[in-house]
Order: sequence, then structure tokens, then C-alpha cells
Amino acid sequence: MFKPIAKSAKKALSLRKDTVFRLLVVMTILLGWLAAVGSGGLVGLENLYKNWQLEQNSQISVYLLADADAETLDEMNRELESVQGVIEVKKLSVEETKALLSPYFEGENDFPIPVVLDVFVNDTLRRSLFDAKIYKTFPEAEIDDARSLLTTVSKGVRFAQYSTLGFALVLFVIMALLVSLTVKAGLRGKQDSLSVLQYVGATDSFITRLVVRQVFVRSLVGWFVASLLAMATLYGMGVSYPQFAQYLSRDVYIGAALAPLVLVVVAVVAAWVTSYGVVQKAQKSA
Repeated sequence: MFKPIAKSAKKALSLRKDTVFRLLVVMTILLGWLAAVGSGGLVGLENLYKNWQLEQNSQISVYLLADADAETLDEMNRELESVQGVIEVKKLSVEETKALLSPYFEGENDFPIPVVLDVFVNDTLRRSLFDAKIYKTFPEAEIDDARSLLTTVSKGVRFAQYSTLGFALVLFVIMALLVSLTVKAGLRGKQDSLSVLQYVGATDSFITRLVVRQVFVRSLVGWFVASLLAMATLYGMGVSYPQFAQYLSRDVYIGAALAPLVLVVVAVVAAWVTSYGVVQKAQKSA
């Protein structure tokens, strides 16, 4: 495909002025931008899930009544820290507890503030022993272990990722159909030039290479612009939403840059198959 081609042959089968062929760059940019943003969002979602999973795997919250005895609480904390798998037991301050409750309650100062413990654990924790030590001292305690939600959340994340991949496949199919229709329309408009090239002895592969090279160059332009637009979109989202920016790792931008490149491959393959078929059909009918 990269072998030198005579200028006369290029000019004879140039599709540059074809209206439909001009739209190929625009559609590549549009489809590439969608694929790139989706790919970047896919990696960002994975980063978000991993961070959340790490946090939930390592922390358990314990809620006690506001009148919990301080000495009894300290003694229980020491017992909990001796349990295998418990790394640290931290009691939240009153201010931290109020900040924790403020999104869910109005006027949190009007009722007794509960005692909240953040317990940092690892995978070796024995929940039965851990719970027994808490309930022995404070039977009314509430233990919030969000790790039980990991399976459900994991399924939701995977479903979102598979849905995004399915959407990307649809974009690739659309790209293949678009290139196929564009090449067919372009070659039909150049039927006289095609006949002349075949008459002077141009092989099917030579003519096909002429067409594929044009599609390849325009697809590359579309890929470059789509990648820039996608990375600018992701960067803008990070600036607008600082909480989202922490998940925009280098891998997110790499994924956004490479995703539209798949469209280039799809375009080249579709152009090769379509143009070769049209050329052979034209030769048989000549």
C-alpha cells in the first residue's frame, strides 16, 4: 500500500472531489470522537471502581449510641485492635461526625451525635470474632461493612463496560458500512477512468491500492482530529468536575488516543474488500 504510485494514476482515480468521499473525514472524526470518549470513560470507570473497591475492602464503620461510656469504648477498641486482620481503630471527632451526617440530616445539632468508629482492616479479618467483641460490649451497635456491596457494584460496573464495548462495536460496523458505500459511490463516478486503467494493464491490486491509500490518508486525518477532540473533552470534564479529574490517569488519555485508531483499521479493511470487489466486477463486465 505504501509503494510509490505514478501521479497520472493517482489523478485518474482521485476521489478527492467526490462529495461523499469528503464526508469520510467528518464521519471518521465524529465516530472516532465518540469511540475515544467512550474508551476514556471506560478506563476512568475502572479507575473509580478500583479506588472504591480498595477503600471498601479496607474499612468498616461502627455506629454506637451517643451515651457510649468512654472507658468502655477505649477498652473495646484495644480488644478490637488485637483481632487478626484489624489494622487500626479510629474514633471520629464530633466535627467529623457532624460533617458525615450533614448530607443526610438537617439540624444535626438538635439531636445527640452518635459515636462513629472507622476500623481499618485487611483480608484476614474474621468477621464473626470481630462482631462478637463489639456486640458483647455494645449490643445496640450498628456495623456497616460496605464490602458486601462489592459483588453487586462489580456486576454493575462490568455491565456498563460491556455496554460501552458493544456501543463501540456498533460504531465500527457503521464505519465499515460508511466506507463501503463511499468507495462504491466513488468508483462508480470514476467508471471511465477505471476502465482506462484496466485497459492499459493496471492490475486489480494496483487499482485497489490506489483507493485504499486515499481512504487510509483521510482516516488518519480523522483519527488525529478525533483524538485531540476526545482528549480535550476529557480534560474539560476534569476541569469542570475536579472530583472526576483524579480518575483521569495517563491510561485514560492513552485509551482515548488509541480508540479511534481502530476505526482506521476498519476503514482500510472495508475499503480494500469493497474496492477489490468493485474492480473485479468491472473487469468481468468489460
